[in-house]
Amino acid sequence: MIDSALKNRKATFIIALAFIGWGFTGITKHFVTAPTGFVSMVRAFGGAVMLFLLTLILRRKLSFSAIKKNALPILLSGLSLAVNWIVLFHAYNLAGVAMATILDYLAPVIVFFLSPFFFRETISLRKMLTALLAVLGVVMVSGAFSGAISANGEGFLLGLLLGMISALSYAVFIICNKKAHDIAPFDKGISQLFVTGLVIMPYVLIKELPEVVSYEWTPGAVLVLLFFILIQTPFAYGCYFYAVADVPAQKSSIMSFIDPVIALATAFLFLGESMDWIQALGSLLILFAAFFIDWEFSKKKQKR
Repeated sequence: MIDSALKNRKATFIIALAFIGWGFTGITKHFVTAPTGFVSMVRAFGGAVMLFLLTLILRRKLSFSAIKKNALPILLSGLSLAVNWIVLFHAYNLAGVAMATILDYLAPVIVFFLSPFFFRETISLRKMLTALLAVLGVVMVSGAFSGAISANGEGFLLGLLLGMISALSYAVFIICNKKAHDIAPFDKGISQLFVTGLVIMPYVLIKELPEVVSYEWTPGAVLVLLFFILIQTPFAYGCYFYAVADVPAQKSSIMSFIDPVIALATAFLFLGESMDWIQALGSLLILFAAFFIDWEFSKKKQKR
């Protein structure tokens, strides 16, 4: 009993480190100024390689039969993750790290609206009202009530749109993950990241290659990129996949909100970003709705 409690506390600590690591994605990407598609591609391949090395250290073998069995959800999740990264990174640049992160957290709300079609789940009145709060939150965050759209220009509006597209793509990623069965977290994570890199590669070769070649690769730029690819990304994913099986779904759901809190705090403290009170209230509505709906999904998962 004591060993089980210690194991749970250890796993909880490790998965908290994963969400803290993801929380620093926005501010780390802010200092990585290389082309977005290229950064996303090498991040995916670098993460896959580092996670594979971690499985060797932990003496865990990849199950190619499980990967093959789940080929379709892995391919679709890798595709959706590729779209999410590229679009979210562009949203960081246009709307700011804080605003893009908040909009990306609409993903559980979108999954909620799609759940009757993919999981045959019914939508209660309470959940519907909660989801509508998130929609109201989006309107408030957009600045429609406070005039922030006209004050910040078309680039800001495009950034908000990209933030919502990133949420939609991540919702597809969540759905695909729920459709994958009988596969270990490391197997799924490594194969998804590898697919993500393959999906982004044609975009980089066709659209960004001249920009990558002409980019000023100073030692500082290279070090920040290597930190993002080889440390920050695999650290967060490695911690998550190592501990996720030993942490109850509800606890993991609650702890996932460490990510936006860290992202908002770093954006405000280090990047000088800000919101007016209407946008701040809208952000709270979105996070509340995402938390409530994510909590409901995790309760059902735990009951099963």
